Amino acid sequence: MVLISQPCQPPEIRVLLADTPFVLAAAGLLRRSEGAYVGPFWHGLAPNFRRGVEAGQVEVRDLSESATVACFLASCSGLSFMPVKAIVSTDMAKQDPALVTEMVCPFTGEIYAAVRAVEADFTIMHGYRADRFGNVQWPLARDADDIDQIIARGSRCLIVTVEEIVEHDEITRQPNLTYIPAQWVEAVVEAPFGAHPLACDTIYNEDEDALRAYVEAGSTREGAGAYLDEYVRRAATHDDYLARSVVWRHSGAAFPSRGTQREGAVRDQRTAGVRGLGSN
Repeated sequence: MVLISQPCQPPEIRVLLADTPFVLAAAGLLRRSEGAYVGPFWHGLAPNFRRGVEAGQVEVRDLSESATVACFLASCSGLSFMPVKAIVSTDMAKQDPALVTEMVCPFTGEIYAAVRAVEADFTIMHGYRADRFGNVQWPLARDADDIDQIIARGSRCLIVTVEEIVEHDEITRQPNLTYIPAQWVEAVVEAPFGAHPLACDTIYNEDEDALRAYVEAGSTREGAGAYLDEYVRRAATHDDYLARSVVWRHSGAAFPSRGTQREGAVRDQRTAGVRGLGSN
């Protein structure tokens, strides 16, 4: 998920999840990061992001995850800020008065940290399935995804990539599964395995080999450049990226488009051990 808050070059990126900033940092496109964590989870720190921060090329504003969510909650509520307690009396509350400032509750006199609402020009997130109108649904059995709804509702321009685009009749058969309605969505894009190399809840798990390869490549600036050449710059399409990725070489599957071809590839992924319960 990427939020571009100002039309500058490089763009200013505000971050909630850990699936994008370290790649943007490797490409030299990240100027500022706000959020709780940046990194490939249990594979350690994000080397390209860390180099950018140490060199002064990337500004960082640390927030707890609950405080970060509060920034989005303010946006979706139509408010300019949201009070939180989690970061009161911490360095996070003192680092940037344009982002966090101390306030006094008018009812109890308690001290709160007021976090500024996110004002993003664009929001990009990955989902499960949608129709061509942009009604996005989640699976019946899933992990909690209530944060996605908060982020989507507060977005000025929301672009959603999904594992598959289905007929509108499929959506209306189970309308209670629709968690992002079409009126919130600017554009919807079909991108099977669009969360790769990370997981998509109930669809596939993280691609451990791909994450490990990224971390190893990112240990040097030259390695990071070679990684981007192989998987980003030379991959003209999403299909091409998947064809180059570790997950496809392990499964031996052709790229899935729609229908039975896609379902067959998904079964191959399960056999290869990269499908199962995960988090998006």
